[in-house]
This record gives sequence, structure tokens and C-alpha cells, in this order.
Amino acid sequence: MAAAAMTLSSKTIRPCSLSNAEFKRYKKKLPSQENVNVYKGFMQLGQQLKQKKELIEATEAHFSLLEN
Repeated sequence: MAAAAMTLSSKTIRPCSLSNAEFKRYKKKLPSQENVNVYKGFMQLGQQLKQKKELIEATEAHFSLLEN
């Protein structure tokens, strides 16, 4: 454990230096906050639909048991 800590502390971390043009290209590739919010909304909707589907299937199984 101490050896691992020594190797980590001996390494130097240099800050990344991007040129202005490189930064602008990188920034264009990032999703906008609006796109992230839409994606999260669809993920939540998918989870809700999955839960409702499971509930419907469980209810149908209970009714089929009652019919028999």
C-alpha cells in the first residue's frame, strides 16, 4: 500500500494545454444541456414504461389464475 502511494506521489501531473481552435472543436462535440435533458427524459420515460409493462403482465397473470 505504501509503495503504491509512493509511486502515485512521484508522478507529476501536467495540465493539458489545448489551443483555442482545438478547444472549440472539442466543445462542438459535447452535447448541449438541452440534448442531455431530452435524453434523460427519454430514459426516465423508458423506465416508467418498463415498470408499467411489468405491472400489466403481473396483473394479467393474476387474472389468468383467477379464471382457472
